[in-house]
Amino acid sequence: MQPMRFLRCVCLALALGGCLSLGKTQATRFYVLTPLTDSATITPPPEAPSKARMGVVVGLAPVKIPRYLDRPQIVTRISANELSLAEFEQWAEPLPDRIRDVLAENLTRLLTEHGIAVSPEVRANRSAYQVGVTLMRFEHDAALGCVLQARWTLVEERDRSVQVQNVFEVHIPLEASGYEAIVGAMSRALGALSRDIALHVRAVVTHGGTG
Repeated sequence: MQPMRFLRCVCLALALGGCLSLGKTQATRFYVLTPLTDSATITPPPEAPSKARMGVVVGLAPVKIPRYLDRPQIVTRISANELSLAEFEQWAEPLPDRIRDVLAENLTRLLTEHGIAVSPEVRANRSAYQVGVTLMRFEHDAALGCVLQARWTLVEERDRSVQVQNVFEVHIPLEASGYEAIVGAMSRALGALSRDIALHVRAVVTHGGTG
């Protein structure tokens, strides 16, 4: 092989190698929302539930979220009309499924000691009530921190009557910078929503009213 041709081949190989190495420098990171961890998660009731009300099961329907959030990439809001999708910062599993799992775990921790069980199944045969949750917003906002806006209902399965219909909103500040802090704030926002649901569920189940 002629020296100049050999040199061109070497340069081409080095260039291709450089492109491949550049393509590998940005690795995708995966995140999950986490449930509550603190033990003092809800204010104890003024009186224990009666034995007749113990063992009540509350079902949790699939959570509805905006379509712009239902994607692998973590979405953040830059302004009122602009969103940012993080190509290399993604959810480890479908976001609606993980939100439902976290809410179910949170509600279990918040309600078990009050004689109320939670089942992440739609209209389970033994469910007395069903909780339905729709999130209107659930993202980090550059101006507001993590924003969660939700509508949720508590329906009695026996006659499909609505016992509670509530609108909930919370803003959670970030404790640090970066996507791990964003996901942590989103987890805490779900914890706040879980507490709101649990307080109303407990009032209905233990006192037979919306309380």
